[in-house]
Amino acid sequence: IIDSFTVEKLDNSNTFVTVTGGGMQFTCKSVVLCPGPWAGSLLNSLGVRLPLTAVKIPVYYWRGEHFLPHSFIYDVNGQDVWGLPSVEYPGLVKICLHDGVKIDPDARDGVSTEEIKIFLKSFIQTHFPQVEPEVAVEESCIYTLTPDQNPIID
Repeated sequence: IIDSFTVEKLDNSNTFVTVTGGGMQFTCKSVVLCPGPWAGSLLNSLGVRLPLTAVKIPVYYWRGEHFLPHSFIYDVNGQDVWGLPSVEYPGLVKICLHDGVKIDPDARDGVSTEEIKIFLKSFIQTHFPQVEPEVAVEESCIYTLTPDQNPIID
């Protein structure tokens, strides 16, 4: 396993695959690449054109002692708000929007998700008065989406 390796070139012969990048070269019988949000550009360089979009999903944790003891998904005008009980951070619940903003994965931190935070604060005030509507911990996740948001398995 090689983490954070930038693939510059892939060559496929009848029996071997050669991966080149960062001044290194690896030849093997097969390779599994996990490019995440860089999948579109990597596949494009190989002649495979897929309509993939990288999206930054803000992940918010809120203070809430007496929250639901299970996960939920709540439809708000066609947008899914989801939540998880306090698991990752004691005393904090995860409530997020299953949506985000389109990004360039190499510049993901330069994109604002403030509108999503404001939307969720209002949602929490309306639906979960036992949860403090101020973000305690903010993280992000990057999704690589197809137009219909279904996975591609090949």
